[in-house]
Amino acid sequence: MVCKANAYTKCQCSVVPLNLNETQYISELYDGCLCAACLFSLKEEFNEDYKG
Repeated sequence: MVCKANAYTKCQCSVVPLNLNETQYISELYDGCLCAACLFSLKEEFNEDYKG
């Protein structure tokens, strides 16, 4: 995976919609870039753990 944070529209993470709470949860666990599959997985983990 290549991070393209400087070109957000070309980065694979742009396909993962995250709300503020999901973004905060992930940023507390990881620094730096994550692939889209990892972001989707962490989004699901957050929603299972915190939204019941």
